Amino acid sequence: MPLVVTKPHVDGIGNIMNSLISGLSVDPDTKITCNQYYSLGLYDTVLDPKYIYTGGPETSFGTFRLHVLKEEEHEQTHVETEFTDIQVCGRPEFSTKVAIDLNYDASVICDRVRNRLLGIFRSIQFQPQIHEWVNAWTRTIDMNSTLGISVRTWKASHEHNIHRAYSADVYKDAIRKQITNNISHVVLSVDTLDIANEYVSFLSQFPVSVILLQKFHDQNETQFAFVKMLVLSKCAVFIGNRMSTFSELVFWFGDCKPKVIALF
Repeated sequence: MPLVVTKPHVDGIGNIMNSLISGLSVDPDTKITCNQYYSLGLYDTVLDPKYIYTGGPETSFGTFRLHVLKEEEHEQTHVETEFTDIQVCGRPEFSTKVAIDLNYDASVICDRVRNRLLGIFRSIQFQPQIHEWVNAWTRTIDMNSTLGISVRTWKASHEHNIHRAYSADVYKDAIRKQITNNISHVVLSVDTLDIANEYVSFLSQFPVSVILLQKFHDQNETQFAFVKMLVLSKCAVFIGNRMSTFSELVFWFGDCKPKVIALF
């Protein structure tokens, strides 16, 4: 029976994709359930059909982690975070001693773990339109001189009662430090449009072009979330919230190449 990620009625794309990647590490037939009643549950409009569960026997699975395998734990050093309890979702293949959660430094990931995860991230197949939308944002600018920013206020429409730190001053201070002579462009993603003008106005003081990522009229929210993530993954420098699995996706889909400024 395939592993089936059954959480897209509540979770954002970071948790769901981390579940898929971890699942694919132990079962190449891992799939995701969709939820047409949830704005971020339309994975059938983003991913290749082979990842979509359409019925039949299954084993439910869900995590927020990019799990280290038990067979890798002798090579991988544990990365300390606030999450001290390493739950393995009942899968004996996963390590209960070593985790690499919310880390944006490729040098602390051993070659074996990094190569396994990157191999799976690189193999993920998207619907053709996702690539078309990503290219529409990126084809006219040099991504090697681009700063990507994901502002996470934790007040997005799909989030409720999430009590995590946010400060515009912290983001702005990080932006000032990263806009150097090597940065010509800024790609800005916000989790609520209420704050967009504040950041666009702030960025106007710098000699850079600013692209505010906004949803195309023919996109749904799930597609838009993936497009934002993939565009940001192509940036040379990325500012994002450390506690966000969305930030993890940016880092890993970027082949661990973006310089990540992890806030909070």
